[in-house]
Amino acid sequence: MAQVIFHRLAQREYLKAFDHYAVISPELAAGFKEEIDKAIGRISESPKLWPPFGKSFRWAMTKRFPYILYFQVHDDNVEILAVSHSRRRSAYWKGRRYY
Repeated sequence: MAQVIFHRLAQREYLKAFDHYAVISPELAAGFKEEIDKAIGRISESPKLWPPFGKSFRWAMTKRFPYILYFQVHDDNVEILAVSHSRRRSAYWKGRRYY
């Protein structure tokens, strides 16, 4: 299993989405967190299984919420670069680098 870490800006995106759902309903926010956790678990188990995006990135979509996790696979870990709403089609996060 690969260790999964969040880029600081991806973490901010996740928290912003979580807060959005929390305003609507605490249960909805809990469901969002659970869905992100499940996606992270699937990524951690088989990071190279996910479809490529460009030359060095991969992506995984959550099942219940319209969010895509874009990530890079490194030697012994995976870095989540973005937690992006699926309607947001730009690759704004591509300049984010592993640190």
